[in-house]
Amino acid sequence: MQQLYAFDVHCNSFFPMFVMLYVLPFLERTTFFLYPIGVIIVLSPILILSGFNPSRYFMNMYFSQRV
Repeated sequence: MQQLYAFDVHCNSFFPMFVMLYVLPFLERTTFFLYPIGVIIVLSPILILSGFNPSRYFMNMYFSQRV
């Protein structure tokens, strides 16, 4: 059983290196995907202080729809 654990640890440690070496060179303008993080960081304190709960909002929206 320990051999399988060692293989799993090996595969998990290889994945980030595989992504950096073989996948990221094919992507362009990857910083574009980081822009929503800035919006979330700015809006989070505002939403928390105003009492808005996005989870409750989307769950109400999802379950209140008629089929």
